[in-house]
Amino acid sequence: MKIRIYTTVVVVSITLVALMVLASCGNKNAQDKQSAVVETVIAAYDEFGSIDTDVTREQMQQAGFDLGDEVEVSTKDTTLVVPLYDGYYVKSGENQVVAYPTYKHVRVAANFGSLPDILLNKQGEKITFKLVTKGKYLEVQKAMGLAYTNNRKDYDSDEEFANFRMITVGKIAPSRLFRAASPFDNSASRATYVSALIEKAGVQTIFDLADDENKMKSYPAIPEFSKKMWNDGNVVLCPLTADFLSDDFNQKLVSGLKELAKHPAPYFVHCTEGKDRTGYVCAMLGALCGASYDEVLHDYLLSYCNYYHLSLDKKEDMEVCQKFVELRFEPCVMNYCNINDASQLASVDLKKAYTEYLLAHGMTQAEIDAIVTSLTK
Repeated sequence: MKIRIYTTVVVVSITLVALMVLASCGNKNAQDKQSAVVETVIAAYDEFGSIDTDVTREQMQQAGFDLGDEVEVSTKDTTLVVPLYDGYYVKSGENQVVAYPTYKHVRVAANFGSLPDILLNKQGEKITFKLVTKGKYLEVQKAMGLAYTNNRKDYDSDEEFANFRMITVGKIAPSRLFRAASPFDNSASRATYVSALIEKAGVQTIFDLADDENKMKSYPAIPEFSKKMWNDGNVVLCPLTADFLSDDFNQKLVSGLKELAKHPAPYFVHCTEGKDRTGYVCAMLGALCGASYDEVLHDYLLSYCNYYHLSLDKKEDMEVCQKFVELRFEPCVMNYCNINDASQLASVDLKKAYTEYLLAHGMTQAEIDAIVTSLTK
């Protein structure tokens, strides 16, 4: 099916062409900004059940759509009103239009969930994108779309580049818990720095949230200390997905923590970048050791300061950080605390909440106590 791109008034004229050009530059008048429409088809479904269309990101932009817009997605059977982003920036289970930079075509997808059943198994059917509100989600797009470099020269220190730090929230003793990017995966040029830093810190056990055995075997050159830790059996593999709400995530996490309880500290926790999965697990470990919500939140945000050169002392940077908090950190902690209102997080007993969660999902009190003792003694 041929893709149709038009405005509400379909007039082929020099004036309309001029307006289309101005749209791509962000200078269309208010009425035209609300009139963008693109018709295409449901071309295929990816492995996660997301709809792959026949329209490109560039064609969407030419029609007047921009990242951060609110978009109506409709088929003959149903209609969704969702954000348009260049990444997966909605909360788990929510829907969006995704113009990911490496995708050939624009997709309609759920973030760690499924699209409504009525949208499934409709390959070949028409699907229409219509602009609803210009720039409604632009602040989220700006925050979540931040980019960083993998060049050491762009960072002030090895620690900042590696996203490496010691954690001492709650009753965690100094030099008992560390976190950073991966010491094994060097695709971002950080592994060598991380490996040197954890060796210097005297790390005894690595809690690896990114790798399984096949991944470990696939790395072409693992830094010397990291390789020694692996060969000596001092790496606990706990390959988590990014979806903290999934059964798979939590089954693997509990299994990994049960194994971690058998190993000595100092512990080092990492995923690939050391931001989100690492942040969720370090928040849990901090909470078990009596840390407050403000403490674990502050530690979580330091990773974004390291990668994106943000400052928690600057109002404009904190406004950006708040988007990460609302979309990623708050929903994760709320899940483990079994609450639905983010305003309760500052007053909830995190230690009690996380302990109850782990006990209900297969850990014993003795295993929890073993980890806490290793971190606080």
